[in-house]
Amino acid sequence: MGPPVGLAALSLWIAFALLLNPVTGRRVFPLGGPLFASRARPPLDLAARTALLGLLYARWREAGQSPVPVAEIGARLPAVGEARLRAELDYLADRGVVLVSEGAARITPAGIDRWEAHLPG
Repeated sequence: MGPPVGLAALSLWIAFALLLNPVTGRRVFPLGGPLFASRARPPLDLAARTALLGLLYARWREAGQSPVPVAEIGARLPAVGEARLRAELDYLADRGVVLVSEGAARITPAGIDRWEAHLPG
């Protein structure tokens, strides 16, 4: 049995398995599982990002475009942690939602529009 005949038999086996197994409701032609199983990724937690944007939006509503020192943001959001806060600020700055300069951050007009689009009501 040469390679072409073997490949033809294998392709027929797979074709019959894909056709008959769902129709019969049982495994008439068994197929193997995947060789590699991927690990489930942890769910994305947006609570820190939401709290950060909520804080910057509230500051914008109170005082206009005055920047908030990153130390003050960390003090007002202690559960976030400094490393996560820096990562969120960098991510939001790359997206143009937040402007970070000289140790302070402020929400940009694009960030205001995005935040208001997600506000309920």
